[in-house]
Amino acid sequence: MDFGENIPANKVTAHDIDKRFRLGAKSEDEDGIWFDYENAKTEEDFEKVALNVENLLNISDSLWISKLFN
Repeated sequence: MDFGENIPANKVTAHDIDKRFRLGAKSEDEDGIWFDYENAKTEEDFEKVALNVENLLNISDSLWISKLFN
């Protein structure tokens, strides 16, 4: 893709974005929150970590990401 080209939401990657904020960070210089999936062993463990992520996204529709791929 060329610089400045419009990239569809379902195709964009972290490498396409200049300024990235980590969830929980208030500025680019802050480290933000890291989510540890390494120690998750059960589906319930993964769900707990995912819920922490989802709560920081401030979204009203929990299925929003699935709509990007339809």
